[in-house]
This record gives sequence, structure tokens and C-alpha cells, in this order.
Amino acid sequence: MKFLFCGLGSIGCRHLRNLDRILHDRNIPFQVDALRSTDSSLAYDITDLLNTVYRRAIDVPGGYDAVFVTNPTALHYETLLGLKGKADCYFIEKPIFDIPYDLETLALPEGRTYVAAPLRFHPVILRAKQITERHAVYAARATCSSYLPEWRSGTDYRTSYSADLSMGGGVALDLIHEWDYLGWLFGYPEALYCIREHISALEINADDIAVYIAKAPTTVLSVHLDYFGRQPQRRLEMWCREEVIVADLLDGTIRYRSGRPDETPGTVDLHYREMEYFLKVVIGGIASNHGAETAVQTLKLALGEWD
Repeated sequence: MKFLFCGLGSIGCRHLRNLDRILHDRNIPFQVDALRSTDSSLAYDITDLLNTVYRRAIDVPGGYDAVFVTNPTALHYETLLGLKGKADCYFIEKPIFDIPYDLETLALPEGRTYVAAPLRFHPVILRAKQITERHAVYAARATCSSYLPEWRSGTDYRTSYSADLSMGGGVALDLIHEWDYLGWLFGYPEALYCIREHISALEINADDIAVYIAKAPTTVLSVHLDYFGRQPQRRLEMWCREEVIVADLLDGTIRYRSGRPDETPGTVDLHYREMEYFLKVVIGGIASNHGAETAVQTLKLALGEWD
């Protein structure tokens, strides 16, 4: 099998290590090439996995089983355009783009393109999906709050793509996971209002808070995302007829306000589970459940560009 990685930052390397682990465990031979725009050093284990490194998309041959687009968000569209038709499947790191481009010119293979949505593999979100299928949820609130300078140990947050609007950074895009799972659980909104601002003392040129109110088909939604919360939080609260349910993604619990016993779905290595799923698309021939069109719709929600 042949794979191409476009971007080997922290997330690209994580995906490559998971790919290597799974294929080795299954005794499947493979080759990995890379398309890189810099000569920045890589960890030895990553370097050892690379066969050929290309500098220009035009020099990349076709015939790949899958291409991984894991470079900065603002480069995704041009990368995909340059690699058009060179692979059977495409894995695109979230968010798909920094602005909602027209997909027609990319000609991405239908059912064979997957845009990263790792929280769909979280046991707590999977349990929340079961709950929403059995109970009417009047209102739901998603919160994701953390402190950007503490995200990447040993790295100056001011130089990260998260801090740079021109690279597709900012809390609305960085934390697009919340809108992805909300759309999956409750359907796309009929109306939406949002505030995106940079209001804290963080030295970044991108938004550090995004707050939304939306009306889904049967549920009122609210979302709070920020980069400056000193106490990490990631949870989904759901108000039902006779119950308030708090799904906590960080501690892996579902808590019921009525006194019903709490549940502990737990946590897993989400990116490993996601890679297992993507390989089912590549090898097993199943249709991707999170393609480019869905990802563009989610992007419009995150940007507040929703009609």
C-alpha cells in the first residue's frame, strides 16, 4: 500500500504513527512518501518511515491508496487542488478549510474522502448519541474552554498555527469539533447567531472566544469556546423533559441530575480509533461517514456564516 503525507507537524506525525502501528499489527506492507515545504527536522521514528520526500505537488506521482492532508488549514485547498486525482482516498485534517471553498473543482472521490472528526469516536459522545435517539432534548449547551499557552508543552503558543489567523487559527476553527458533534446529534440549525472576538490578553491575532446560539430542528443549542479558560472544560449539557444530563468528555462520565446512577463510558485514544475507521474506508471499501460536503457545512456554522 502507498500513502502520501502532506504536513508532518504534531498532528501529521500522530496520524502517521497510528497508521504504522495498525498496519504493522496486521502485517500489511506499506510505503509512505511525504510532500514537505520545509527542511525542519523530524523525529527519528518518523524519518525512518519515509521513502521519498517531494517538494512540489507537481512532482508527486499518482497511484496512492490514500493522501493525508495534515498541513495548516489555510493550505488545505491548494494542497488538494495540486494533488487532484492522485489517490483513491483522502484524509483531511479538521477543519477542512479556513473559508468555505467550492468543492466542485477538487473532484474529491465521493464516499472515499474523510475529514477528521475524532470526537465522534469518543465513548461519551457515542453514549450521547444513544440518548438523543431515545429522548427529546429541549436544549443543549456545549462548552470547550482551555488555556492556549498550556496546549503544547515546550512550544511558544504565539508561534503556533492556533494563534495565527492567516494559517487558519482561532478558536472557532480550532475547536470546530463541537459543531461537528452537535450537527451529528441534533441536526443542522435553522437559525444561528454568533460572536467571535479576541478579548483576552493572549498575544495572538485570531479569535480567542466564540459564542453561539442556534435553533436546531427540535433543540435550542448554545456553544461556548475559548482559549483563555484556566480550568479545562469539555462537556455537553442536555435538558430533557424530566432530566438534565451532563456528558463530560474529559473525565469520561455521564451524570444525571435526577439521581439516576452516573455512567462511565470512559475515554479512548480517539485518533487511533479514527485511523482504524479510515483504513476501513481505504481497505474495506466502506463509505466515509464524514465527507467534504458535511465538513464544509460544519465550517460555515463555526464561522457563523449560516443562512
